Amino acid sequence: MQMMIKKYREEKGLSLRQLAKSAGISRSQLSYIENRESEYLKKLKRIAKHLEVCTKDLFVNCCDIKEECDYKCANCCHRKRGI
Repeated sequence: MQMMIKKYREEKGLSLRQLAKSAGISRSQLSYIENRESEYLKKLKRIAKHLEVCTKDLFVNCCDIKEECDYKCANCCHRKRGI
């Protein structure tokens, strides 16, 4: 399991500084997230294992983190409710 932040950032041709600025975080915070992600993901994997759930179940659906649903999330609450 890995986060795809760096992959998507590079695909879009964005520097750390550009993405950090547009996301409203510091470049050092973004760098830390990209470079230290495996440490936290390993911990999440262990937590999920002990809770007997899939690691993705530890995260909220798009409706809980986006201002407006784009219906692209596989776990979209609007899809599940048929909205």
